[in-house]
Amino acid sequence: YEMLRSLVGSEMCIETGGDRSIALWDMHNGKLLTKLTAHTNIVESVHFTPDSTYLIAGSDDGTCSLWHLP
Repeated sequence: YEMLRSLVGSEMCIETGGDRSIALWDMHNGKLLTKLTAHTNIVESVHFTPDSTYLIAGSDDGTCSLWHLP
């Protein structure tokens, strides 16, 4: 399972996969900005807040996480 998402006007792309982590990529140079880990099962949903300062993620483990973005 893998999901990619970006927000219009954002310089970041979010990738999730089977390793239960969320990777944030710089869309201009293709470099990994950070890898977020908190879930014990697959991340099924990720969304930026409208101002692109936070990322909200939901997982099959029944939890949601909120991260402040760089």
